[in-house]
Amino acid sequence: MSHRDSIIKKNKELSKPMDIMNVGFVGAAASADEPIPDPATVSSNNGSVYTNGGKTYYKYTGGGQITFSGGGNVKLMLIGGGGAGAGKYYGGGSGAGGMYYDNVTVTAQQYTITIGGSNTNSTALGKTAKRGGTGNNNSTNSGVQGGCGGGAAYGDGNKTNDNCAQAQQSSSASGGIGFNGGNDVVLSSPNTYPQSGGGGGLGQKGSNGAYGTGGVGIGGDGASNSSLDNILTITSSGVSGYIGGGGGACAQHWATPASGGTGGAGGGAVSGDTDAGGSFGGSGGNGVANTGSGGGASGRYGGGGSGGSGICVIVVG
Repeated sequence: MSHRDSIIKKNKELSKPMDIMNVGFVGAAASADEPIPDPATVSSNNGSVYTNGGKTYYKYTGGGQITFSGGGNVKLMLIGGGGAGAGKYYGGGSGAGGMYYDNVTVTAQQYTITIGGSNTNSTALGKTAKRGGTGNNNSTNSGVQGGCGGGAAYGDGNKTNDNCAQAQQSSSASGGIGFNGGNDVVLSSPNTYPQSGGGGGLGQKGSNGAYGTGGVGIGGDGASNSSLDNILTITSSGVSGYIGGGGGACAQHWATPASGGTGGAGGGAVSGDTDAGGSFGGSGGNGVANTGSGGGASGRYGGGGSGGSGICVIVVG
């Protein structure tokens, strides 16, 4: 082969298309700003899926499962069922269910999700959101501690003795959120008309009872949308930008007018009225479903309202 033929052959070889299978990488590197692909697949959602800003939000209002194809961190908002309202007499408002809101490390497996109803815990991804505390009363003293504390009934002046008012979720593992119920008021004389405390919410303690008309405890407000990275807006959850309000306390029968304590923002329930005219009011209101809000205490007679069911939102991406 001549020197000239050798040059022509070499040039022809260089003009052939490149075999990209034999090249380590072709093209520009991926941008560090690109969103991480969603690694989750959902085998049973029983709810709704939302996308926003490169993230996927899995919302559960009933039990279900979620399966991850890979490991990593996800954000979990989990709220327990609210406490049922206290029965007669003159009870404190019940607390919202506790909330777990933090990053959780998951592995490639299926997880079961349980959403608590009234007085019931919620569980997901190995975490527990406690049921709301039940307010105490002056009949059976049946208050129970919970994620957010129930309001203390009047007559003692020491919420630790009432037991129910101390929040439990806030002292749990990292991510726990819960506030105390309102304190009670000591009965200093037969005509002072002390009032019970409101149930704790996920954003605020229930208000303390006070003396006389207007002194009845109101439920603490729930957690705000802004404190939850706009998760409520994105997933159409909560009530008017809040979630997990505490329930209102029952007013004393002798106070005039004896209207019930209102619930906290985010679904907390009003108590039953205690009418000084003699009807003695009725049952307390119910917490709003899927907010974990506390139920309202009953009137002088009647039953307490149910706590609102809980909710779970898992944010991936």
